[in-house]
Amino acid sequence: MQDQANRIAYLDGWRGIAILFVIADHFSGGLLPFGSLGVELFFVLSGRLMADILLVRKTDIPTFFQRRFSRIYPALLVFATAMLAVSVVGGLAGAPPHLLLEPSAYLAAITFTTNYYEAWTHTSSVLGHVWSLSVEEHSYVLLALLVVIVIRNARAAAFVSLAIAIAAMANGAIRTSLAEPGAMSVYWLSDVRMASIFASVALFVLIDKVRVPAAAPIVAAILGLSLWILPAPDMARYTVGTLLLAFAINTIDLAPKAALGALSFQPLAMIGIWSYSLYLWKQPFYKVAEIAPWWATPILVAAMFLATLVSFYGVEQPARKYINGLNLFRRRQAIAAV
Repeated sequence: MQDQANRIAYLDGWRGIAILFVIADHFSGGLLPFGSLGVELFFVLSGRLMADILLVRKTDIPTFFQRRFSRIYPALLVFATAMLAVSVVGGLAGAPPHLLLEPSAYLAAITFTTNYYEAWTHTSSVLGHVWSLSVEEHSYVLLALLVVIVIRNARAAAFVSLAIAIAAMANGAIRTSLAEPGAMSVYWLSDVRMASIFASVALFVLIDKVRVPAAAPIVAAILGLSLWILPAPDMARYTVGTLLLAFAINTIDLAPKAALGALSFQPLAMIGIWSYSLYLWKQPFYKVAEIAPWWATPILVAAMFLATLVSFYGVEQPARKYINGLNLFRRRQAIAAV
């Protein structure tokens, strides 16, 4: 939710690493299974940003949701509608079923219910990856409600957020151990996966006054990343690993300049800036790559980046600028004050 003029380059670099992990997973045929790690990096960053926006800057709730809508919905709606149109044409042309899209899956995507829809129906579609957007939006609603209840008391919100994170982690552990409807379905549910976002919200506030050594965020990041890159139990990844990555992103400002400089590397930061459109549009190309010959993969990756640029510069940026420029809620507040 940073404005273009106020972007922090090393946070964009963090986004860039996150989306590259996801892309590597999907286009490597499982040889680089880091997609879950990439999503986790997005979640803990989101928690930090939302805590800053709602608890430090104290952005009013209507403006918060106006900005979230402008950031997420236009690009999602265009992408989902394009996939529905392609699916209709593809169905008439006899395309493989796993490339087609049910209307119900489309409705789930544009209403931020994909995670529960796919868990309940045991299906997956070309829009299946927007489950993570569902988790984020549900978390934003709950966090905004929490902010109102505690009257923007940051420490109170932090302790409640920590309790929510612990409860969600415990819920995930119990559901996964029961294996009904299955660990992957559990992984998609908001009441489990919001743990990462709320853990980061809590840490953003609670460690604000704590003296942290400059090496601490680097050590935490290395340890957290190692739990995903090296063999480790899922229980450790989604508890200890989550907390380590949340600590890392919430203290990254204190890291040595060399580390921040590496994260701020312009090509990496630009990929981070494009990461939302890239996350949306990588899905159809990787689905095709699954059934295409190996030599088609570089062509599909190039096409994915082209679609990303069209989405970012043709939809995401203009829509965001237009919607945020409406100032609807400020006008209402001004009228009410007269």
